[in-house]
Amino acid sequence: MKIVRYITALAIVACFALGTTTVTAQGNSEKAKKEKVAKEKMEKGKEMAQDKKEKKEKKLKEAKEKVSMEQKELASERKEEMKALQEQMKNASPGEKKAIQERMEKMKEEYREEQNDLRGKKERIIEDQIEVLEQKRNKIKSNNGKGNAYGKNKGDLTGREFGQQRAYEARNRIEVEREIINKRRNLVVLAEERIQNAKRRLETDIEEGEIKEEEVDRRRSAIGRAVERMTKLRSSLTESERVLKAQEARLEALSKEDN
Repeated sequence: MKIVRYITALAIVACFALGTTTVTAQGNSEKAKKEKVAKEKMEKGKEMAQDKKEKKEKKLKEAKEKVSMEQKELASERKEEMKALQEQMKNASPGEKKAIQERMEKMKEEYREEQNDLRGKKERIIEDQIEVLEQKRNKIKSNNGKGNAYGKNKGDLTGREFGQQRAYEARNRIEVEREIINKRRNLVVLAEERIQNAKRRLETDIEEGEIKEEEVDRRRSAIGRAVERMTKLRSSLTESERVLKAQEARLEALSKEDN
């Protein structure tokens, strides 16, 4: 009888242990599934964000190319119009020549205004491009901060692999920083052109006496704000160049470590 009770007890214990193991296995399986789903969602989110960013970069690039094309077309059109007026000048009477000359001067001024507007449009596009690049740079910097500090959290990587990874990330940051610098240089050039054109137009209008004092003050204030903005652009450019030098020095140091 004791043997029967003993066997029965063993059977109960075995069943309990088996049930516990099954429940634990099921729990682990459910947890793994949830983790897998969460990871897939995260990866999908990253892909969507990257796709959105690439589309924006492409859109901005196309917009800038369109403005450049408009500038070339405008220059070509005005050049042909000027040639036509110059031809008319050859056989024109003194009175007609004066009218043609006035028309040519007006056309030049209109051309400068149109080109200035297109430069402004291009500036805004470049500013948007810089914003996208800065977001990319900050993301690279953020990723570097998640366990990629010098000598820390190497995970499954060997020392050499870890060094190569850091060098790869440093090169990426340098590449983005160089793009930002090129964009800022373009902005400075465009800003200088717009300021010089605005000053020249204002001086001409003042000399011709075709402008009120209030308008003179307004336009001078606008030019002053543009100069202040260009000063800030130059400062940002200088800072980007300083950051680039530091990154290049870091990459050189990483390369020496690997060797």
